[in-house]
Amino acid sequence: MYYTVYNENNDDYTLYSLLRDDFDSIPKLEKESLENGEIFSQGGVLYVTNRKSIISDNKQFKKETQNYFIGENYLVQYQIQKDDTLDAVVIDTSTGEKIFTAENIVDFNVSNEEIIFYCEGCIKKYPLKEG
Repeated sequence: MYYTVYNENNDDYTLYSLLRDDFDSIPKLEKESLENGEIFSQGGVLYVTNRKSIISDNKQFKKETQNYFIGENYLVQYQIQKDDTLDAVVIDTSTGEKIFTAENIVDFNVSNEEIIFYCEGCIKKYPLKEG
């Protein structure tokens, strides 16, 4: 398990890990002086964030208004458009490519087979690949 702790004196965050199944484990210091306390995990890869990016040891994604890692291969991001509408973009995290966009989104839901986007006046679906 990973978690961050806010350091008020420095106005930054420290990242720790803890063995989830060992009640006697001692927190291990992983990273210091993080700008943001938001962290993500996908497929065993840990991502930390700053104001502009979501970063792992091998990958980096532009940070958007809302960011949701789904399954082993997907990142859904809300992007505010110039006309004040909200789009959802699906990114394949293995390639970094944008693979789907739903415009004028209101909400979304994830099932085992697909991501369902509820948009103004319509519903759009993106099928999830297995594995």
